[in-house]
Amino acid sequence: MLACMEVESSWSAVLREHKYSATLENNWSTNDYIKLLDPMLLKYYAASLRTYPQCPAFKPFGFWSTSNPTTSLVWYNAYNKTKHNRENYLELATLQNAIEAVIAAVIMHLAQFGFRPRRH
Repeated sequence: MLACMEVESSWSAVLREHKYSATLENNWSTNDYIKLLDPMLLKYYAASLRTYPQCPAFKPFGFWSTSNPTTSLVWYNAYNKTKHNRENYLELATLQNAIEAVIAAVIMHLAQFGFRPRRH
C-alpha cells in the first residue's frame, strides 16, 4: 500500500508542477494520472530481479490504457480495491502486485528526476 501511495504522490507532484488543473486536485484519479504515460515514457520502463533470473521483467505501466486507466494497472487496481474493501479483496494483495508497485515507485522516481550514479 505504501508503494502505491508513493506512486500516487509522484503522479500528483508532476501534475502540480506542470500546473495541471483539468479537475480539482483533491479529485484527481487515474483518468488524470494517465496523461503522464506518454510524456514520461512510463510504458517503456522495465525492471528485473537480478537474483531471480527466472522471473520475467516487470513493466508496471506497460499495459496502462486510457480506456481503462484504473483496471489496466493490475497492481494499482488491487491496491485500490484492497484499500476500500479489504474484507472482500485481501486476496489481491499478492507478492506480484507488491513487487510491481515498488518497481512502479522506482520508475516514477527515475522518470521524474533521472538517474545519477553515486560518486565514490
